Amino acid sequence: MPWTSLRISPGIVRNGTRYSAAGTWYDCSLVRFRDGFPERWSGWTNAYPEFAGMAGHCRSLHRHGSLSGIMWVSAGTSRKFYMLSSDLQYDVTPYDAASLPSGILLGSNPLTTTTGYKDVKVTHVLHNHFVGNYVEISGVAAAIGGIPAIEFNKEHLITGWIDENNYTITVVTTATSTVSGGGAAVRAKYVLGVGSDDAVARGGGWGQDVWGHEFGWGLSRGGMTADHLGIWTQDNWGEDLVACPVGGAIYFWKASTPEVRMIDINTLPANYLGPGSPAAVPLHIPDVAQFIIVSHRDRHLLAFGASIYMGGGAVGPMMVRWCSQENILNWDNADTTGTAGDLPLSNGSIFISAIATTREIIVWSDQAMYSLQYVGAPLIYVADILERWSDIVGLKARCSFNGVVYWMGSGGFYAYAGRVEKIPCSLWDHIVVHINEEQISKVYASSNQRYNEVIFFYPSVDSIEIDSYVAFDTVQQLWSMGALARTSWMDIDATSPVIATEPGPTISRLFEHDRGSDDGSTEPPSPLNAFIEGGPIELSAEGAYDKGDKMMFVRRIMPDVTFRDIETSVTAPQMNIVLKMQDEPGSTWMDASSSQVQRSARIPIEQFTRRASVRLRGRSLTIRAESDTLGSEWRLGVTRIDARTDGQKV
Repeated sequence: MPWTSLRISPGIVRNGTRYSAAGTWYDCSLVRFRDGFPERWSGWTNAYPEFAGMAGHCRSLHRHGSLSGIMWVSAGTSRKFYMLSSDLQYDVTPYDAASLPSGILLGSNPLTTTTGYKDVKVTHVLHNHFVGNYVEISGVAAAIGGIPAIEFNKEHLITGWIDENNYTITVVTTATSTVSGGGAAVRAKYVLGVGSDDAVARGGGWGQDVWGHEFGWGLSRGGMTADHLGIWTQDNWGEDLVACPVGGAIYFWKASTPEVRMIDINTLPANYLGPGSPAAVPLHIPDVAQFIIVSHRDRHLLAFGASIYMGGGAVGPMMVRWCSQENILNWDNADTTGTAGDLPLSNGSIFISAIATTREIIVWSDQAMYSLQYVGAPLIYVADILERWSDIVGLKARCSFNGVVYWMGSGGFYAYAGRVEKIPCSLWDHIVVHINEEQISKVYASSNQRYNEVIFFYPSVDSIEIDSYVAFDTVQQLWSMGALARTSWMDIDATSPVIATEPGPTISRLFEHDRGSDDGSTEPPSPLNAFIEGGPIELSAEGAYDKGDKMMFVRRIMPDVTFRDIETSVTAPQMNIVLKMQDEPGSTWMDASSSQVQRSARIPIEQFTRRASVRLRGRSLTIRAESDTLGSEWRLGVTRIDARTDGQKV
């Protein structure tokens, strides 16, 4: 037989068996389709090389500029809240309200050291704080148990929960004696506890600690944590910022004093918003909300699942409230000079998510999908039901791209551009069995406009944290997939690159994507492990690759590959094309042969390995393109093989 082109349909198809995916691509990672052909992703670099990283897992990113020209990225994690720019990084996490203004006096000698350990017990009656929370300790005048006072008088991570009156922190120096100390002036100022790293409670129980430990067998040293997933929503209010943790208060950050921690807007000092700012005295601001959105077209701050107006602190799970126009301190419905108001919605028991578009605010409850629109006085906002049985899996499982809202529901992927439509997904069967349903509320959706993609990051069944993704090409209507740990992602704008966050065992880091060719999370950079693999190819008696009634013998392969010209690459770009044989759909792989495709750094980009001789015999052939070397950004074209029939299939 002559040379035959392997023209494989673009897109990954997993709704069925590998054998049924004949003529299509079946699996990939860090590969997308451009103009119908597979192309390896570009790499990423550290976004803020001098920044040590963020405590907790970041699940919320927002970018906005200040009047002074600084571009800020706000990052909300499960433990902290940060404001970041190219050369300024601040931890602005607010303090717990009970800790203000000067902290809580703990009582006489509240710190206990134990010989040979770095763990220090802190006694605070009814402290109501958990593992993962942070506390600032002050007022320790002298060393305790051989540990210098300076190691106590700073911020600490709570590393162990003993009981409702005691917890532990960990210092650097090992204690030389078992003693209680600190004096009578020790104070604790608690940083706001947002929630847990995970969507389910991780309760400690009797017997968690080891026998013989200093805290005693039968006690739980390190198990108690907050019982909900810690996620923030934030938006800019002009050059300033408002932020809200799920089920928490609304906080304000001021761009003119960027290092100052955020403040509950209920407690803003007089004239804090600047000279001549309206309503210096807070009026009926919600104590808590599920999440917030700023409607920039009409300058209202909306709080969803907010405290009821004049409700004595009661929360309305389906209540939407908004401030007066241009005035985030005035939430008084009775003020006829303003536009503050509220609107209870009836379909559902709790709000799950919302997103603002140029025309409206799309809102999901646990039972319905609404369109919330600004109409002006006297109603200000009205709500229309778009779908009565539309759902969304989590707060961040939605994004807006090119005027269309995309989201993930329990039954598939959806789009809204005036009406709700379900997006056909060739990967849905794979996702259903691959996703960790207990952690599904972590799903994070965003866009990558450079490639017309909408990306959904999710935790797989093999992980408690996000480690996988699926991407939808909105122009070609194609799906791809892969392994990548990104707990949040923010698309490019006119001047800034894609920013994404990676979870770590203790800290999260931020990366700029589509920068370089390699994984810049390591020093020196590491290669990306990218691949794409097709479904089976079979021969028929007529020579067509579809019936599979003939054995085939493959003699040669002629790759069609182009490499991106990377001047900074330290090695010549290369990739492998692997041919694998299989006897029957359920059998193991038989013979395999690999052809390395490599380009010299000094020759034209399309000149590379011309052809390779192989000797493979089997009933079906699978082609795989892969790379794990530095600087290897490749694009696969139409590979050709020299194959002939080699006996009747039985």
